Formats: sequence, structure tokens, C-alpha cells
Amino acid sequence: MRRYVTLVVSVVLALSTHGPTWARDDPSAGEWPISSLGSEVSSLERGMQWVRTNPMLITALSASMGEPPPSVVADYFGPFGATATMLWEDGAAEVDGWNPSSNPFISWLRSDGTSSVWNGFAFESTGELVGGMAGKQGRIGFQVGDEAGSITALAQVQAGIESVRAADPGALVYTNMSIYIANSDEVLDYWVSNVDADVLMSSDYFFDHLHYSALERYRARALQKGVPYWQYLNAYVGAESGFARSHTESDLRWQAMVGLLYGYTGHSWFIYQAADGDKHTTATAYGGSALFDGVGDWVAPKTDAWDIVADVNEELANLGRTMTQLTSIDVRFIRAIHPDAVTPLGTRPWARGAAGDPYLAAIRAAAGEAPMDIPVGFFRDATGQRYVMVQNGRHTHSLGFGRELPGADSPGRIRLEFDFTGAPFTVDRTTLEYLDPADGKVKALSLQQVPPVADEEPNPDLRFAEPLLAPGAVLLFKYADTIPFRLGPTQDGVGVVDPTQGLWHLRDRDGVRSFYFGDPGDVPFMGDWDCDGTDTPGLYRQSDGFVYLRNSNTQGIADIRFFFGNPGDIPLAGDFNGDGCDTVSIYRPSEARIFVIDRLGSNDGGLGSAERSYYFGDVGDRPFVGDFDGDGIDTVGLHRTATGLVYMRNSHTQGNADIQFIFGDPADRIVAGDWQGTGTDSVGLFRDQQARFYLRFTNTPGDADVDFLFGETGFLPIAGNF
Repeated sequence: MRRYVTLVVSVVLALSTHGPTWARDDPSAGEWPISSLGSEVSSLERGMQWVRTNPMLITALSASMGEPPPSVVADYFGPFGATATMLWEDGAAEVDGWNPSSNPFISWLRSDGTSSVWNGFAFESTGELVGGMAGKQGRIGFQVGDEAGSITALAQVQAGIESVRAADPGALVYTNMSIYIANSDEVLDYWVSNVDADVLMSSDYFFDHLHYSALERYRARALQKGVPYWQYLNAYVGAESGFARSHTESDLRWQAMVGLLYGYTGHSWFIYQAADGDKHTTATAYGGSALFDGVGDWVAPKTDAWDIVADVNEELANLGRTMTQLTSIDVRFIRAIHPDAVTPLGTRPWARGAAGDPYLAAIRAAAGEAPMDIPVGFFRDATGQRYVMVQNGRHTHSLGFGRELPGADSPGRIRLEFDFTGAPFTVDRTTLEYLDPADGKVKALSLQQVPPVADEEPNPDLRFAEPLLAPGAVLLFKYADTIPFRLGPTQDGVGVVDPTQGLWHLRDRDGVRSFYFGDPGDVPFMGDWDCDGTDTPGLYRQSDGFVYLRNSNTQGIADIRFFFGNPGDIPLAGDFNGDGCDTVSIYRPSEARIFVIDRLGSNDGGLGSAERSYYFGDVGDRPFVGDFDGDGIDTVGLHRTATGLVYMRNSHTQGNADIQFIFGDPADRIVAGDWQGTGTDSVGLFRDQQARFYLRFTNTPGDADVDFLFGETGFLPIAGNF
């Protein structure tokens, strides 16, 4: 059962992710236009490039378990919410069971860059660099060594990294560090200066104030080096959990979310499952994984913690839409008002003006609340926009095991006060924008006017909010202005529609959803009609030119109805002006002419004339829509059924194709989507006689990068961010 109790606030409305066009020339509105994802990412180190262009990394370590049954893989990438597999040093022997052609993976390696094999008594090197997995489909990268405890050990890891680089230049390379070693600062400084790692992994499994200190020390080194930093999370029975399955919901949520607050953009639960016995005594000696009621057994019953972590993973993924696009610039701390509360070493107390925030005037537990630690994280995106994350730091074991603060597992209200005196008129004094961890959508939090003290006039620039947060939960917000909330890449999915009965099937990383919408013969398409970041169904009835749009991927009647074009026209759906909202335009096949309009109709009325039109292609070409150059504006492509040629234009103007190549067979149906979350759409096709999709990750000639069966012969393909 899903528990979405992480955030309870006064939601005023769902915000679109774009500002009014009049503000684009206003210098007080911030940097406009927003820099494209491509130009911003290309200047970063490759670890950061990977973070910026992929969904939040969410994994859990499987250690020496052998190939899993298909049901385990389905659970892991389905309801558990993982986005990649994490395997131990002997992962080369197991990786194929995780279906790497569809599911990304990471594998540990020994310090010399080779894989391991169990000889019956101990693990020994296979002598094979990267376990023979160099360039393997689905490979993200490799962790070389683990928790090097000295400069000498780190030098050996660096030699292993050099070997891995030579064997697999395209792989990311990770190092996992621990501060619980002698001379830890000296070792970490050596890592910054001498180790060629793309990512810093860290392992700290405490639930008390020591964890804050560890997070800050790793954070500081990674930022100094300019690489992303990821964390292992406590999901095993060991000393840090009191040698028992004592992990509570608040503990599990707190440790994941506080990592986000410190800027960690990858998360791996230690452990998912591990082989019993001598192979992994550290992970299994006291009871193994907290997620299963049994050690070394794929069919062991799941514990309640499995369901809790699945919920937390979903929240991480939703918040990750923005967190992967931000850079941590400061972390502060507000200690609970209680004699047993502790201010962690390394994280400074919050004070007004922290991180240069111009408006945040006060943060504290609301009146009447039990003691509450409040960590505060500050971030910037590529445009310089400010983001703030606050956390209800309550969780069961915040003082370690055997002691608790009063109200340790209770929700709590945090009072946030703002002073907008001197803020430009483009800053909204009445709302904050926040990213809801339950669904990944941008919403509005109402700001109330601070009541004046006696004999003073009300000041409309003084505002406050008191959001209610579950224990361990966070609130990520920005000031509402003309610059949209920065949402990172999402991977488009595909769908099919049975035109004989109006039955839709949508397939994305969360599974398959099916519902009825429309009549037999309607032309289906997808678009974001309410500007909330999610594509939903649309229909075009060619017999009368009527358009029917729905704002949710569920069965029901149309939310929007209007007519546009002539009978026989083909609908085109997309964001044709870059404002963050999709509209419906048409392609008139009898004229090879495109009519573009940047608004939706309503109330069964006519839409009126198109804003612009132009000729493109030949009579009989089949149109499709996508953002083929990553500039945020959808344009039109054509598929010439006589030859199989694909033609694309990158502007809504008449002229020759900017891109052309052959892809597929003449009878295939072309779709376009952002299959890898890079911000650029590329082609895919549905081969009707096979009921198979073929997707290509670049708009260049070549074979499909991935293909899969979905649907039935006679179904119509669609694509979008569902």
C-alpha cells in the first residue's frame, strides 16, 4: 500500500511551468531565455553530464545472489522503483539475469579493476578487466574498490581506474569512501587531487547527528573536485541499526531525503539482498537485508521496510526531476529546542542571509510544535535561480538507539517567514512554487500576510507559510516569478490505441496503464493540454474536424472540445512556440501544408484561423511532431511511405528538410520522443505486422538502439511523457 504522507500543504492551484511573455524583456525577471540543456551540460565534467541528462539514480545492491528470477527483476524495476541495478564484484556472472538491454546497471570491481569469482573459500580475481563488461548494453559504469582506508590503498584504486579507463573509455568510474578511518581528511584530500573518479560514492549508515557531519565532509570534497556525489543508504541489519530490523519509516525517509538536502543526486540502498554464509558476513551476519525476512533467498518474504523504501524511492524519483539539475551552494541547520539535541559538526547554524537568499527572514518550528531539527539546503540552477529545501528532521533514532526526542515520529509544521521588501514586481508575494514529491508536479503554496504588531500598519511584503511535513520529509521550493521551475529530463514512453474500440495502452517506466477514450475511427495523439508536464490523450474526429482533449490518463469524457480544420486533416500536437503548453495544429495531406495555432479552443466552438502556415513535403507524406534540436520548440517531421525516408524541419518555416535519413520500412508508422531524457526528441517506429516498436536515440541513419513487442497488429502508436 502506498503512503503519500510526506507533504501536506495548502495547495492553491497547479502552476504551469512558464511565465508571461511580457516579462522576458524585464531585467528584474532573471536570466532569459533559459540556457538550453545541451549548452549547459557540454561544459560540465562527464559525471555531472550524466546526472544532468538522466533520471535520478536509485539502486540497491545485490551481492553474489546469482541471476534473479524474472519476477524479482519486475519487482525491482517496477513497484520498488529502482532505476538501475547495482551488483557486487562478481556481477559479471549475474548481470544478464537483470536484463541489461532494458535495465541500466552498475557493477563493483576490485581495486585493480578486475572482477571477482568465489573459489569456495574466498573471492579471488578473475584477472579480467571490468569482468568482460566493457561497452555492454545498459552499462552505466563501475565502482573501483571500496572504502580505501589509506593513501596507499587509494593509489592502488587510481591504478585500477586507469586500467578501467583503458578497457572501457565510455564507462563512468566511481570510488566509495568512508570517513571512519585514520587520517580521513588527509585521505579525502588525496582523493580530490589524485584520483580520477567521475563520481564520489559515500557510505555512512548512522541515523544520528554523525550522519549530518559525514554528509557535509563528502559534499565539500565532491564540490571541490566538481563531480557529483552519491550515497549508500542503510537497509541492512548491523551495528548502526542496533543489530535488529529497527528501521522505521521516519528513519528510512529521513536518511534518503537529508541526502537530497545536502545535494546528493544518486542513492543506493545497502543492501537489497546478499548471499548467506562466508561470502558476505558483513552484510549478513546480523540478519542481512532489512527489506527481506531471510538471507540469501530471492523468495524470502518482503518486510514492511520494502514497501516503505519503495515509497521513498518514488519520492526520490519525483524530486529528482529538479534535484539532478541543481547545484548545492550551502547547507545550514536549526537545532531542536531540547537539551538532548545536538548541532552537527561541519554544518553551520542558519542565519538570515544564508547563501545570499534575499527573502527568507525566519525559519523555526511552528508554535506548539514538539522539538524539531530543521536542516536547510540552498541550491542554484543553470540560470541562477534560487531553490531552498527544508526538512522535518524528526525521525525515530535521531539520538541513536535507546533514546528519542519527544514527538520523534510525528509530522510537524515549519514556519517560514519572508520579507519581500525591495523585490522586483515579477516576484509573487502571495505564493511559493514547490515540487510535490508525491507526483513530481509543480504546485503553489499560499503565503499569508504576517499580522502587524500593535500600532503598526500591515506590510504586504511580510509573508509566511506553515507547511506540514511528515517526519523526515522535505519541501523543495523556489520563489514564484517569471522563470519556470527547472525540471530535469524525463524519458518519454510509447503507447498504442486499438482504433476499433478506443482502448488506450500507455507504456513507460512505471508499467502499463489502459483505459477507454473516444470512438472507433478517431485519430489518437498525446499532449500536455494543462501545462502540468504530463501528456494526456487527444482525439481528432476526421469526419467533422472536432478535437477532444482529456487532462488525465484515465477513462472519462473530454475536458476540452472544439473544432479546427477540415474533414480529412491530420492532427499535430506539440509545443509550437516554446511556452510549455501543447496545442493542436493540423497537416492537410491534400496540399502538403501545415497549419499551426498556439491556443486551444473551448465550449464546442471553432478555433479560428491558424497563426501561420507553410508547405512541407509531398502529398501523401505522414507527419509527426518532436523537438528535434532540443530548443524547447516542437516542429514537424514527415515520413515518406514510398521510400522510408524521414524528413525534419527545425523551424515553422517553408523550406527543405534540416535533417533527412532512411529509418525503417515504408509501411512503418513513425513516432518521436525523448527516449533517453536528453531534452531532444528522436525517431521511433511501430511495425504493424510485428506489433513491435523500434526506437533510435539520435536523428541519424542506423539501426534501432532498442526494440520491443507491444500492442497488436492494427493498433496505432503514440508517444509522450505520461
